[in-house]
Amino acid sequence: MPVNIEIKARVTNIEALKARIESLYNIKPKEILQVDTFFSIEKGRLKLRSFSKDKGELIFYERNNSTGPKRSDYYIYKTDEPETLNQVLKLYLGIRGVVRKKRLLFLVGNTRIHLDEVENLGSFLELEVVVSPGQNEYEGKQIAEDFMRKLEVNERDLIDLAYRKAKLIKGNSMTNNYRKGAIGALMDEYERAANEFKNLILKIPESDFVKIVDAETKDDDCRSVQTIVSHVTNSGYGYANYIRDWFGIPKNSPERRILSQKDFVLEFEKMLAYNSETLEGKWEFSDEEIQKVKMIVRWGPQYDLEQLLEHAIVHILRHRRQIEKFIALGYISKSKIL
Repeated sequence: MPVNIEIKARVTNIEALKARIESLYNIKPKEILQVDTFFSIEKGRLKLRSFSKDKGELIFYERNNSTGPKRSDYYIYKTDEPETLNQVLKLYLGIRGVVRKKRLLFLVGNTRIHLDEVENLGSFLELEVVVSPGQNEYEGKQIAEDFMRKLEVNERDLIDLAYRKAKLIKGNSMTNNYRKGAIGALMDEYERAANEFKNLILKIPESDFVKIVDAETKDDDCRSVQTIVSHVTNSGYGYANYIRDWFGIPKNSPERRILSQKDFVLEFEKMLAYNSETLEGKWEFSDEEIQKVKMIVRWGPQYDLEQLLEHAIVHILRHRRQIEKFIALGYISKSKIL
């Protein structure tokens, strides 16, 4: 299986970076319009990349989500009938998401430099270093890191998400179109509650974030703002996993852990994306379809799909109120809340 070493990073000024690449390597880019359709599979990732009505590529790949240079193993099948292939795969596998982008492609040796403008997401740099026969993964990573230095890519701009998952985080926010259906409405409200909770947490200084506020509680999840946000994030994955178990969807949630304030935002948004991905294709379920879903949760009751999502929303609201109460009682200084 062919191997790439890849990085992806946010770009604030795509024109300046384009000019820098052209100056460093004395080359001009090729502009490519791409539509990537992702399909539901249990192992790895499968996408159909369409360039036109008669040109496309079916790409299977396996890659870990990490911010630095990472290995990607892939296969590519070229097709001159992408629309027909799309229909067949859609019917058989189901679609997980669609990403549209304009790509500027620079070829420098065995490295593909991509400047991507992704619809409803923003601008990004992507490097793909092709590991040639006789090279090893370490050499590929060294090449990628050398390009990062020359292009002045800051490590804080690196991202560990595929465009599809990043789009789930940003593209399904309440600033965009409302979802259709009863389940879609609940996911919209879930995200509304989550965004209000997140914005409150971002206003809390780090010293107050980690401070033990309630030393007497018997509930370890409620001793500090840090333990509360970690509990809310971990629970969000738990709700999604109940649903995944019912529908037979593979689970890939992270292990439960205590989050730093720095890690909270990204991990919280990943949790929301995980829930949105879990519910994809179920937005317009009928009342009958909703009530057929029966899940017994670890605290005892049996919930249908609507009831579990309502519980997930109220769970966030309840803990937001708890933190607001800490502020009102002076456990967290009001003068520090922006």
